[in-house]
Amino acid sequence: MNNQTRRAALKATALAIAGIAGCSSLGGAEKNSSSSGGEPQTAAKSDAGTLEETATERQTEAKIKALQQRVDQLLETVVEKEQRISTLESELSAERERLERLQYQLKNRTHRVGALESSLEERKQRIDDLESKLKKRENRIDSLESKLSGSSNEYSDEVLDLAKETGLSTRNSVVHLRAERERGYSIGTGWFLKDDLIVTNGHVVGSAEEFTCWLPDGEPFSATVVDSHHGSYGDLGHIDIGIIRADRTGPILETGNSDKLSRDQPLVQVGHPGFVGNWTISLGRYIEENSFFGFLTSIPTMSGSSGSPVVDLAGEVVGLTGGEIDDERSSSDANRPKPDSDSVRTSFDDETYATHNPIESVMEFVDDVTD
Repeated sequence: MNNQTRRAALKATALAIAGIAGCSSLGGAEKNSSSSGGEPQTAAKSDAGTLEETATERQTEAKIKALQQRVDQLLETVVEKEQRISTLESELSAERERLERLQYQLKNRTHRVGALESSLEERKQRIDDLESKLKKRENRIDSLESKLSGSSNEYSDEVLDLAKETGLSTRNSVVHLRAERERGYSIGTGWFLKDDLIVTNGHVVGSAEEFTCWLPDGEPFSATVVDSHHGSYGDLGHIDIGIIRADRTGPILETGNSDKLSRDQPLVQVGHPGFVGNWTISLGRYIEENSFFGFLTSIPTMSGSSGSPVVDLAGEVVGLTGGEIDDERSSSDANRPKPDSDSVRTSFDDETYATHNPIESVMEFVDDVTD
């Protein structure tokens, strides 16, 4: 039952009570008028009854009056409750509006936080890029300072003697390759990894099917292609590896671990750089790991050195030479070409880094193609 229904019921009760009171008064008057013409004895009895009825009527009227007062009190209470309900409904409506405003503000704050987090990630990426560039600049400064100090002072006599000893020992396993092609031939370097298998570069193999080979002893022998790859290769990333099989065995080189190389560690390369010589021993330093090429060194290299083994001073192979790259282009933004300065050059600097596939990539590729 709602408030309006309750109020109407109370009003109906009040009207009913008032009606009962009226009926009681009329009934008493009628009884008095009918008894006035009787006998004296009858009149006495009638008076006594009238007095009793009058007392009862008064009691009834008192009860009715009390009920009327109670009804009036209940009506007042209903009005107060209705006013309280109206007040609470207004407060509830206000709270709902406040909740909607808070939800809207929360949504805006959430979007703002998302935008700030995105901006923070961009700033972090920018910082990483700047740190990478700074590292390259520091390497460049180190290289220039080293050259300014004089190449003769770059390595100690002990290191130079050990590099020579290591190079001469490595020479015995290094092969001079002549790739026979339909239109002429090309020269490259290879080395015996195991039994009759020779490792070189994928671009040295290219379209060649047969090779004429020499070890330092001067006796020629032949080799045929097993497999080669120059480009992306599964989890190994970019590789430049070729495998050929000789018609003889040769002295193999021991393999090491490229993961243990450290900055500026001396490394030796033996190869056949064009216009320089054959089985040339070169010395340089480990620069850094490179996500595309494998790792970089300052070892002097040029055409003909492709496929050369890179060994540490203990004589263990840690990498396979692939080529060279300008040290300014060795960073992560190497694919974003930029214009040179406006000056007219009369010569080119030879500031380059040699690129190498890690020995671990070489071994995994050999296992794949020879299993």
